[in-house]
Amino acid sequence: MIAEVDMPNIERFVVSVFIGIAMSIYGVFLVHWILDELIDLKFGLISLFAILPMMWLAIYPPHPVVQYAILLIVVASAAFLPQAIKYLAHREHLEVDLVPMERASAAIAQHPDNVQALFEIAKWLAHNRLYAQAVAIGDKAAARLSPEQDPITNRSVRDLYRSELQELEEWRAMDNVRVLPIVCLNCQHQNPADAVLCEKCGHPHILEQAKASLSRTADIGRLVCGWTITAAIITVCAAVAYARPDVAAWVILAVLVVGLGALWAVFRDKPLVR
Repeated sequence: MIAEVDMPNIERFVVSVFIGIAMSIYGVFLVHWILDELIDLKFGLISLFAILPMMWLAIYPPHPVVQYAILLIVVASAAFLPQAIKYLAHREHLEVDLVPMERASAAIAQHPDNVQALFEIAKWLAHNRLYAQAVAIGDKAAARLSPEQDPITNRSVRDLYRSELQELEEWRAMDNVRVLPIVCLNCQHQNPADAVLCEKCGHPHILEQAKASLSRTADIGRLVCGWTITAAIITVCAAVAYARPDVAAWVILAVLVVGLGALWAVFRDKPLVR
C-alpha cells in the first residue's frame, strides 16, 4: 500500500528551503557591503542578526501564516536587491568623484588665485550638471588669465587654458538656471555662486554641501524606503489577484505605475549642491 503524501508538509519544506537559500544569499551581499563600507556597520549588523530568527521561524513556524509572511519578505528583498546594488555602486562612484574636488578646494584655501584649481572645481560642478555655478567660477578663473603673449613662445597664459575656456562657453550655452546663493552648512551664510570658500567662515561650503548629500544616513533611509515600496507592490498585487481576479489586471497596472513612480522619486539623483 502506497503511503499517502502529506502535501502541506512538503509545501512547507519547499518554502523553508527557498527562504533559507534566499536569506543566505542576502547575508553574503550584506557582508560584502559591510566590508566595502558601502553601508553603515551598525545597519549591516542589525540586518545580519535579523536574518537568523527569520530563518528559524521559516523552518519551525508557530503558524503557517508566519512562514508565508517571511516568504513575502524574501520575495520583496529578491526583487529589490538589483536596485540596491545599482544604487550603492552609483553612490560609491559619486564619493570617488569628490576626490578632485577635495584637492582643488584645499589648493584654493592655500592660494585663492589658483586658476587650475578654480577650473577643476568648475569642471566638477559642470559634470554634476550645476552649470550656473560652473560658469560663475569658470568666469572667475578666466578673469585671472593674462592675454599678454610671451615674446619667446609667442603664447599667452590664456592659450594654455584654451580647452578650459572652450568648455566654459559650452557650459554657458547649457546654463538656463538662475544663479542662486549657496548656503554654508557651517555658518549658514549665503555665498555667491562664484565663491569656492565661504565668505564668512572660510569653509569649503560647496564641498561640504556635496558631502552632506552623500551621507550614509540618507542612503540607508532611501534603501529602507525603497524596500518598503517594493514589498507593498508585491503584497497589494498578490492580494488583489487572489481576492478580485475580475479587476486584478487594471488594479495591478495602477499599482505598478504608482509604485514604480514612487521608486523613481526615492532613487532619482538629487542635486549635490543646494
